[in-house]
Amino acid sequence: MKYIVSVLFLCCASVLHAAPIGGIALMDPSASHLKDRRGFVSLSLALSQAVPYRVIYLEQPNRIVIEFFEVNWPENATDALTPKRHIQAINAGRTASGRSFLVLSLNQAMALRESDLRVDPQSQQAGLFVRLEPVSQEEFAAKIIPNTPDQSEGFENVAEADDTASRPLIVIDPGHGGTDSGALAKNATTDQVKEADLMLSLAMELRDYLLRTNAFDVILTREGDYFVSLEERVSIAHVNQADAFISLHADKVTQGVAHGTTVYTLADEAFDTATQLLTERHAPNQVLPGMDFIGQDDVVVEALLDIARKDAQQRSEEMARFVLAGILSETGQVNRKPMRSGGFSVLKSAQVPSILIEAGFLSTPEDLNNLMNAQWRAQFVEGLSRGLIGWFNQDKSKSELRLN
Repeated sequence: MKYIVSVLFLCCASVLHAAPIGGIALMDPSASHLKDRRGFVSLSLALSQAVPYRVIYLEQPNRIVIEFFEVNWPENATDALTPKRHIQAINAGRTASGRSFLVLSLNQAMALRESDLRVDPQSQQAGLFVRLEPVSQEEFAAKIIPNTPDQSEGFENVAEADDTASRPLIVIDPGHGGTDSGALAKNATTDQVKEADLMLSLAMELRDYLLRTNAFDVILTREGDYFVSLEERVSIAHVNQADAFISLHADKVTQGVAHGTTVYTLADEAFDTATQLLTERHAPNQVLPGMDFIGQDDVVVEALLDIARKDAQQRSEEMARFVLAGILSETGQVNRKPMRSGGFSVLKSAQVPSILIEAGFLSTPEDLNNLMNAQWRAQFVEGLSRGLIGWFNQDKSKSELRLN
């Protein structure tokens, strides 16, 4: 089957600020309607709150997909949406990555002519209106562009993930906290903004999204405004035998201008001392779970830890590439030099693939506005999550070659 996608973002920033992005929109079938008439199709969806969405065109066969950040579909979601002339069938479901979707299978080519998302200022309930009109197949084809397979796969597979399956564990580290507020910023409409507060909110949104995919277990290194030492953050990942460690930051530069997301892995110059520091501060079996070091001399222990460290470094760099690609795909921009390395203490894990993400720079007004914008954060979380899923799929396929 050939998948071709054209994406049109239809989110209104003011609407998205009105409803908490962490919540799940509920559809009300009794107040939702479909009119499938001779010259048009109009679809009205009643939702409990505003939700980011986009329209996707799929070819062979022709379909239009309305994909949402997340909507909870009731069992009778499509009962009131009875197709007639132009619509062959309507299906609602959820992808493995946590996105919700409504698929309109077309009897003939159609295209979006109008859309509107309105929110009641009192109840915060939302109404999505979409109008489609017939077009020629040539016009339909002109609207679609080639797309990578991972963005279109999953629309036909609405099955939930297996709850009994062993899920990877992600440790998310909101930078700073407590006495360490991180970078500080202020814009025209807010009081002082703390990096620690922004990153905790972003970490919680990322955690909630990953948990809703049912593909991961998630632990935060902190869940409030309190101080956690850098060593303790790494220790949390080790003790829980995490599969990945992600530290979230939003720095501030005092000279020049920095803009966009940057992902860091451990620098080469910091790599040489990482194993020695770990062996000095921790017992070997703490930093490399599952290995038996009884009777082994220090040279052997350091050699095994060094092998594990190099393996984790390579996996960290692969994770960084996938995550950056996902964020770029959803937000449309990253830093001009988006993949970098540094000697960050939280990246000095012996076995856990680790990355540090500078989501943006508080010293740059556009980045600050993005980080405080619910729509942008939703896209950032979506992109990061998709990148993480892609990396885990690849990493799993290489697992038999890895040191165990």
